[in-house]
Amino acid sequence: MKAENERLSAEIGKLKQLLREEISKSQASVRLDMSLEKGRTRDEQANQEIKIKKADSKIEQEISSLRLQMEAIKFQILQYMFGMCSFIYYSVIVFYIRTSPFLFLNSLFNDIIIPNTCINLLL
Repeated sequence: MKAENERLSAEIGKLKQLLREEISKSQASVRLDMSLEKGRTRDEQANQEIKIKKADSKIEQEISSLRLQMEAIKFQILQYMFGMCSFIYYSVIVFYIRTSPFLFLNSLFNDIIIPNTCINLLL
């Protein structure tokens, strides 16, 4: 019985050792899997950050392009408005000169400053 008891104790010791080794292997495997998953997560996060930076850069370029277009349109509008205001201003001056009650000034402007052909073209 004593031999049987020692044999069982030795077998239990071997099983404990085998269990410890299996637990260590499992832990090592789990640690490795966790480490690999952590690395994959970092890589994926880095790829997502790169994609976000590219999208942000593209958006900034589009905004810059739109700003340039808006500035060009503003400049064209200002040119048009300046031209229209100048035309209206000079038209009013010519109209005033042509219909002026001061005939001597009217003739003075017609002869010296603005020839009749220019006034007739404007009217």
